[in-house]
Amino acid sequence: MGAAPQAAGVAVNRHDRLRRSQLVTPANTFRMIEKAARLDSDSLILDLEDAVAPSV
Repeated sequence: MGAAPQAAGVAVNRHDRLRRSQLVTPANTFRMIEKAARLDSDSLILDLEDAVAPSV
């Protein structure tokens, strides 16, 4: 097995690594966007495909 990963010169245990989260939510309902903004995720991705009205 390879050497342990290092962060700022300190060995990082596999269980000590940061877990990053991304939340994907449709942008067609303002209430969903408001709720997603209040949640504790590292990043928020708005799915704009559902927010655009189909062209006629």
